[in-house]
Amino acid sequence: MTYTVHFGTSPSPPLYTTTVSSELALPRLEESTQYFWKVVAENDCGTTAGPEWNLTTGVNSTPTLGTITPSGGSGPVETTTYFTTTWQDADGWEDLKQCYFHIGADATVVGNVTLLYNAAKNKLWMLNDDGNAWTGGCTPGSADTMENSQAIVHCDLTAVQGSADTLAVTWAIEFKSGYTGDKKTGLKCKDVQKARAKAKWKGTWTIE
Repeated sequence: MTYTVHFGTSPSPPLYTTTVSSELALPRLEESTQYFWKVVAENDCGTTAGPEWNLTTGVNSTPTLGTITPSGGSGPVETTTYFTTTWQDADGWEDLKQCYFHIGADATVVGNVTLLYNAAKNKLWMLNDDGNAWTGGCTPGSADTMENSQAIVHCDLTAVQGSADTLAVTWAIEFKSGYTGDKKTGLKCKDVQKARAKAKWKGTWTIE
């Protein structure tokens, strides 16, 4: 059995591919777009054309940045500090993909603490000292740690909760003795459709 697939954005769509598989991956669909498709099956007995189907994709909502709690204050080094960060997506928290949390004197990722929760994979990541590679890949609640020269993230004490349009991550961070002073805290994120909420400062924190 072979299947001839017609697919496109107009009625009587053009030939897309011929396959022997009963499953076919389509290209990424654009939002607010009508698509048409038809399948023609063929075997030794002849061909049978299916009906022409169509659908209209919805509009993807751009994610938004939530809050950082605490939004200000101070704490000592070598003690676990908890920060709860939130992000929102009107399409549901499951539509969020990459959620970032940055702690630093400025926006540079070199020599600061930049963390990532990949919601699609349920994994935690931490940027290395040079800001050019991610380390970790830990599951929240697992008996793992992530660290660079500035801080240690305790994955076993880090928790994630998704509800309705909001994703919250409570990070358990232990700052190292050489990483002291006034810092800013900020967020950014991206959803599964690659829509972005640009980085924005949300608070301050002094490491003593």
